Amino acid sequence: MTRKRIAVLAAVVGMCTPVALAATATAAPGPATATIASPVILNDDGTLSVTVTYSCAPGDSAGGEVYVQQAVRRITATGMAYLYPVVCDGSANTLVVPVSSTGGPAFKVGQAFVSVRLGICDPTFTCTELRPGDFVRVARAR
Repeated sequence: MTRKRIAVLAAVVGMCTPVALAATATAAPGPATATIASPVILNDDGTLSVTVTYSCAPGDSAGGEVYVQQAVRRITATGMAYLYPVVCDGSANTLVVPVSSTGGPAFKVGQAFVSVRLGICDPTFTCTELRPGDFVRVARAR
């Protein structure tokens, strides 16, 4: 190789290395997820056990709530509980969240609408919010 070709090759490698390193350092982790399992369990004390599976990237911080609404005798039973503890480690984590009826009648066996609000922030405080929700079956505990 001539000196000129070596100089050009060194310049190209020198310019490409920082770009490759920057692309590696800022590669985004997989997307955050949250799902609600069905059935939701109606316990003997009247609370619902709502199973939520979620994932978020290592280093992120997160928190959220579970909301339940159910039609009972033309009235809406409602409840809310916090997701705790939310651990962001890149893997799927499962929480069983107890939800009590806080407005209207007690929950009953049947169908209910359950939703989750999961707020996730990365270390630079860029935040996103997940809000999955669906009708689920409410079954009595065995």
